[in-house]
Amino acid sequence: MIGPALRLAGRGNARPPGVPPLTRPADFPVAVANYSRRVKLVERDHPFDVLRMAMVTAAAGEGAGVAVAGEPGIGKSALIAAACREGSGIRVLRASCDPLSTPRPLGPFRDLAGEAGFSADLAREPMLSEICELVFRALRAEPTILVIEDLHWIDAASVDVLRFLARRVPSMPVALLVSYRDHEIGPGHSARVLLDDFARLEQLTTVRLAALTVAGVGELLRSTALDPVRVHTLTGGNPFF
Repeated sequence: MIGPALRLAGRGNARPPGVPPLTRPADFPVAVANYSRRVKLVERDHPFDVLRMAMVTAAAGEGAGVAVAGEPGIGKSALIAAACREGSGIRVLRASCDPLSTPRPLGPFRDLAGEAGFSADLAREPMLSEICELVFRALRAEPTILVIEDLHWIDAASVDVLRFLARRVPSMPVALLVSYRDHEIGPGHSARVLLDDFARLEQLTTVRLAALTVAGVGELLRSTALDPVRVHTLTGGNPFF
């Protein structure tokens, strides 16, 4: 998929009257993209294989977790969506964190509670320790790909639930996939402790998506008349710029 800057790159520097300069989509909070259409992945073989292996081990009964990091537009959601399509026959539970100034407590878990089968229990407003157990039992019931995106907007309670699950990943048939903008999670961010867990616990790992090379941009532009070098200079190798 080609971002708006790539489509405009071949049209020179002029802009129609009244059209403002291009700004990066990351400057604005936006809804999570729905990648129902297949997106071509370029220079993503290694991270794709890491995600696919996590799903293979989950299907076999032993869980694994992968955190996908990168700047806005680098293709985190597209990569995860492509990997989930490979998990044929495995339940997929997918939610994201909202860009709210005051994060909604347990937002992503409330969003997937109905599909996961614990919405009635959440309605009782149980204690956090009970919620951890509820989610744990629901995920142990069958092989599952659990996707929580946009950790940079996560609430503290959801961090606690994810940390509880992360420590028990080996005992669940679950591929725990999370994504985040690495430059938006500083030392004091609530998600920092969770990402530290991904860095040091067994069965958990982190992959960072790099910008595309000129050759990679050229692959995306193969069916166009755009100049890969010029487009790479404009976008910095960000495929969804």
